[in-house]
Amino acid sequence: MQIEGPFSQGAMTIVVQDKLIYIHQADGTIESSPEPNQLLESRLGFAVPLSALRYWVLGLPEPNRAYQPSYDEAGALRRMTQLGWLIEFEQFMNVNNLALPRKTVLTSPNARVKVIADAWIFY
Repeated sequence: MQIEGPFSQGAMTIVVQDKLIYIHQADGTIESSPEPNQLLESRLGFAVPLSALRYWVLGLPEPNRAYQPSYDEAGALRRMTQLGWLIEFEQFMNVNNLALPRKTVLTSPNARVKVIADAWIFY
């Protein structure tokens, strides 16, 4: 996942593989840790549940965790609460005949994060 602040401030690429996280900074430095949640929190300044985030950006709840959904008239998931976060799917885009989130807003008591997908690349 590539993360950028306004005007590309604080740009970084985050790669999570198994139980390791790699953070590639815009200046070329790379950090890694076997404690993904702690490293990400130290870089962002707030905690984000990584295990759930990978599902939320796809427009899905984290499996096997309680959540409260809200659907639109067509039956599409538009918002949900899970793990103390409000996840709102504001815009979607068609990718290979799948409706994937283009704009998602994540809100917790300590943070508000907008996730905007410019493109989806599947490996």
